[in-house]
Amino acid sequence: MNIGTKVSDALISKLAGTGAFEIVDREYLNTVMSEKNLKFDPNFNPAGAAKTGLLGVVDIIVVGQIDSFNANVNASSTSYFVATKTKQNGVAGLKVTARLISVERGTILSAPSASSELTSLLSQSTTTDMVQGVGSGSRTSSLDSALRKLVDQTVEAVSTDLSAKIAAGAQAEVAAHATPSLPKFVGIEDGLTVINKGTGAGIKVGDKFLVARPTDTGMKDPDSGQAIIRKKKVCTLVISMVEENISSGTCDGGLPTKGDELAPSNGQ
Repeated sequence: MNIGTKVSDALISKLAGTGAFEIVDREYLNTVMSEKNLKFDPNFNPAGAAKTGLLGVVDIIVVGQIDSFNANVNASSTSYFVATKTKQNGVAGLKVTARLISVERGTILSAPSASSELTSLLSQSTTTDMVQGVGSGSRTSSLDSALRKLVDQTVEAVSTDLSAKIAAGAQAEVAAHATPSLPKFVGIEDGLTVINKGTGAGIKVGDKFLVARPTDTGMKDPDSGQAIIRKKKVCTLVISMVEENISSGTCDGGLPTKGDELAPSNGQ
């Protein structure tokens, strides 16, 4: 029943559907490269061809395995006066384990698993003796299609649970190694420059920040057409007072204004 493929396709769909990740399906990279190479074919207009660029490098690889799978049919019969009723009950069970591997460190970040077992009445038939055991009538439904539908429901349940666990593990990894946001200029109070980060962001008295002002040079990048922005130094901010969410200090140089950017000074 191609259970591995079904689970993989369902996980890709659900993870991509969150909008929180960029999903790369390695299975189709050769197809992508073949399409990009068409720009060199004389039968195609190179002006409309996809530009050659760098393919995305992933942060986390997700691999997995089917730990167990079963799809069985159990029959039970009940006899009445002139009829016998037979029920075909289906049982589908599936367990899948995934591994989230950090590309940077090569370590296994987590190994979530998900399982599901569903039971459903697949078909029902009734056999009736017409005349003292001579002749019979029966009514049945498609057993095969009903069993496949039950398997698909099991795959859906497992992939929904597992995709949520994979997403949570990936987001935790990103959060743990995310680059902290730089502090921003708030204003001037009592002659001190105030920024929006404090002890909660690890800032302490004596820390220094380079304050720079983005300035449009009036020139444009000939390749992208974007304006070329140069950052001019305004001052060096030395922190003298720190609270949990804000800090303040004196600037050696000009006064900062809204839109100026701060970065650790690194001795500048």
